[in-house]
Amino acid sequence: PHEGAWPASELASAAWAAAERIGAEFDGRDGGDAHDLRLQSLRDLSGAHYDVPIRSDAFVAPAVAAFPADPDAWFDRAVLLADYGAAEEALDALAPALAVTDAERRARLLSIRLGILVSQDRLDDARAVLPERIAALHDAGRTAQADLESRAGLATFGADSAEDIASLDRELAAADALPAWTRGDLALSRGMLHLRAEEFDTALELFERAARSFAEADDARLVDATTLIVANALVQRGDADAASALLDRLIAQETTSAGHRAQALSTRARLHGGRESFAAGAADADELCRIVAGFGTSTL
Repeated sequence: PHEGAWPASELASAAWAAAERIGAEFDGRDGGDAHDLRLQSLRDLSGAHYDVPIRSDAFVAPAVAAFPADPDAWFDRAVLLADYGAAEEALDALAPALAVTDAERRARLLSIRLGILVSQDRLDDARAVLPERIAALHDAGRTAQADLESRAGLATFGADSAEDIASLDRELAAADALPAWTRGDLALSRGMLHLRAEEFDTALELFERAARSFAEADDARLVDATTLIVANALVQRGDADAASALLDRLIAQETTSAGHRAQALSTRARLHGGRESFAAGAADADELCRIVAGFGTSTL
C-alpha cells in the first residue's frame, strides 16, 4: 500500500522487499533456496557494467577497400564512392587517387571532382580545376570532349546559369558530328537541367539519347548511371511502377557496379516502403547495408 506517486528509489526498494518476501515463501514451501539464488543473481546483474558502443557500425570490421595501398586502388575507391553518391568521401579519396599516371583515369577522377564541386555550389573551386581536366582529356586523346568543355565551361558538370543553359543548347544543336560519348555527355547534362526544372518529358527524352550514345561508346558504367537517373526521374514524376521495373533490371544485372547497385537498392527499398511492402523493403535495406559496410562508408 502507498499513497501518492512513487519516487523511483522508493518503488525499487519496495519491489525488492516484496520479491524477497514472496521468494522466501516459495523456498519455504519447496524446501530449497532456488528463489533466493535467483534474486541474488538479479541483484548482481543490476550492478554489472558492459562497455558496449552504441553505434552499430563500430562492430563492422573495416573493409580492406577502405584503405587502398596505391593510386590505382584509390581510383577504384573514388569511382565506387561516386557511383554510390557518397560525395564527401569520394572527395577524400580523390587526393591520393589523382597520383595515377594514366591520363584517362585522371580525366575521370577530375570529372568526379568537378561534378561534386558544382553540386556544392563551389563554382570558383570548380573553375580552378577545369583546366587540369581539359589537359587530362587532351593527354588521353579525347580532343572532342576537351574542346567541348573548353567552350561550355562548367555547363557539362551541372552549372545552371542562363549562359550555361544557352551554351548546352548550342552544343546540342551541333552534336551530330561529335563522338558518341560526347553526345551522351551533352544529352545527359542538358537533361539534368530539365529534370531540375521538373520538365520530365524533355528530360527523359534526353536521358534516352544519352543512354543510347553511351552504349554506342561501350561505356556500360554510364549507361547504368543514366538508368539510375531515369528511375529517379520517374519516381519524381509519380511513375513508381516504371521506376521499379528499371531498378529490378539494374539490380539483377551481374555487371552492375557495387556503388550503382547500392544506390538502386536504396531507391527500391523506399518504393517498397511507399507501397507498404515492408518485408521486401527491409530485404533491400539489409542488402544495401551489407554492400555499404563492405566498401567502408558511413553514408546511407
